[in-house]
Amino acid sequence: MKNNKKPDYAVYDKDDNLQIVGDSKACAKFLGITLGSFRSRVCRNKSGKWNGKKKGIVVRI
Repeated sequence: MKNNKKPDYAVYDKDDNLQIVGDSKACAKFLGITLGSFRSRVCRNKSGKWNGKKKGIVVRI
């Protein structure tokens, strides 16, 4: 069981291949986007508004 309060995320490519698992800062750095853009992407994924055409489908784990 995790002791930290930071959620972890998994980033998949458009073919559903796992690319990275980590906190929001690590995933944003991997994707080459700002932390704010990463948070926005996570919110769009949760709401079903992300079309997944760009690099990285993000899932909170």
